[in-house]
Amino acid sequence: MNKEVAKGRIRKILRDWLQLEELKTWMVWTVVLVAAAFALGIFVSKAVFTTIPA
Repeated sequence: MNKEVAKGRIRKILRDWLQLEELKTWMVWTVVLVAAAFALGIFVSKAVFTTIPA
């Protein structure tokens, strides 16, 4: 009985921790993607402005 209780508790802790990790990963990826899109936008606009003579 004690082993089953311990297993249940460990599973619950792991599940909660994994959900937390998923949330952290999602936040990190969102920040990375936004930063990449921002950098790409700057790069493209610079390339366009330098290609087209003012």
